[in-house]
Amino acid sequence: PDWGKQASYILARGIRRPEGGKSVGDHPPITPTRRRFRQDFDSNQEWRVYEYICRHFIASLSPPLEYTNVKYEIGVQEVNLRASEALITSVGFAGVMPWRIGEVLAQGGGGSGAGDDSQQSRQRSTKPMFEEGDSVKLSNIHVEQGETKPPPFLQEHELVSLMDANGIGTDASMATHVNTICERKYVVVCDEDGEPIRPPRPPPRPGQKRPPLKRQIGRYMVPTPLGVSLIEGFRAIDEELVHPSIRAQMEREVSQIAEGKLAKAPVLEQNLKWFSDKFDRFKARMGDERKSGEMASAMSAGLLPVRKALHAMRNRGMLPDLPPQQQQQ
Repeated sequence: PDWGKQASYILARGIRRPEGGKSVGDHPPITPTRRRFRQDFDSNQEWRVYEYICRHFIASLSPPLEYTNVKYEIGVQEVNLRASEALITSVGFAGVMPWRIGEVLAQGGGGSGAGDDSQQSRQRSTKPMFEEGDSVKLSNIHVEQGETKPPPFLQEHELVSLMDANGIGTDASMATHVNTICERKYVVVCDEDGEPIRPPRPPPRPGQKRPPLKRQIGRYMVPTPLGVSLIEGFRAIDEELVHPSIRAQMEREVSQIAEGKLAKAPVLEQNLKWFSDKFDRFKARMGDERKSGEMASAMSAGLLPVRKALHAMRNRGMLPDLPPQQQQQ
């Protein structure tokens, strides 16, 4: 594989101990244990998983990717134009994870709006496009009118990162939490075009020819009407029941029990009492005609099948328009 040169470089200069990360005692890092080649795997998906694990492992032992952010300000009469770019000074671990270079260049501003070809030709440059005092010739001037777009839906890995940052779940349990909300149809995982992720196709039968399917990129967690209505319904009764700090507090207490800082019995009794009181309060409020009406209204508002809900989101600009070839299907 093409990461062999990077591995040889690491062995020649000495292994660098990875920095960052933390051990919570659930399992050791995922580490490749045997050399394999593409032909050793039954499917391309299996190979891609193995390849990513190997690349990530080698990258964790590599030196850092170093770059410099350069900002430019160009004066045109009374108007100041601003641009920026990222200059790669040391490729580091991106030698085995080359897509990280593209991420750095995108964060650096993409070279003052230069096209893709121009940006690719400069991605390894360490010299700024301009120096202070340079004169710049304007080739054309045009005004673009637009409006700000809302941020995209969270991707699966972003949700896991937020759960980790807020102390919700462990490395071993986070995937279970995410899978649970998917199985209960509170969210649907979609690609960058807003189409639900297809399940893996079974291998073709001998001699069977199947048309290739469009490659789906990204795993965006799109809330379904059921998920949103459930949250709004509980919020109408008790706002605290849907707040992530409750689960985070429980996780902290469990960790403190494991570390010997808290005793299990009083923590268990306290949490059981808290949930019992919450249940009694929830039940009492459900008996309140106004509160139960608010919950019923929130639960029933906008309940749609997933496909219709995604279509409605697309019409409202919450999801991108489908490519023409998909609109015809």
